[in-house]
Amino acid sequence: MEPTSTNIFITVLVGFGMGAALVGTVFPVFPGVGLAWLVALVFGFMAGWSTLAIVFMAAITAVTIAAFALAIVLPKRATDATGASRSATWAGLLGGIVGFFAIPVIGFVIGGAAGVYLAEYRVRRDPSVAWTSTKGTLKGFGIAALVQVGAVLAIAAIWVVWAFLEFRG
Repeated sequence: MEPTSTNIFITVLVGFGMGAALVGTVFPVFPGVGLAWLVALVFGFMAGWSTLAIVFMAAITAVTIAAFALAIVLPKRATDATGASRSATWAGLLGGIVGFFAIPVIGFVIGGAAGVYLAEYRVRRDPSVAWTSTKGTLKGFGIAALVQVGAVLAIAAIWVVWAFLEFRG
């Protein structure tokens, strides 16, 4: 790719987009992993879809899919490890979805934790058991958040190498 002023400008914007994705992951204002993937896609359209671009975008897409899958699997595993009921797991998922739309930024975690606690309390009638399940869910959310941050950093690193190779020609 020829390092024209337009290409450099778009590359800088993509770099800012990667930074925004990291901020959006650390402070969950918007889905950072999805944004990182999207700005990489924009870079791909700008760079043109050479074999090199397709390989790098495929790697970025694989990291993105893994991060989204782990964001679901890790909290569920942590909840299951505490012996939570199946209804508590489903209530946590439903609560997370409702919370995501009801409370910006942290609603998914609050809704998920509330859903697990309320469902587990309804089933077991023991607040300490319900709280144990809820703590497991929160631990899972924390681990998933760290995975998301790592995924955005990995996507950004892959993109930096891709951009370097594109401009090096």
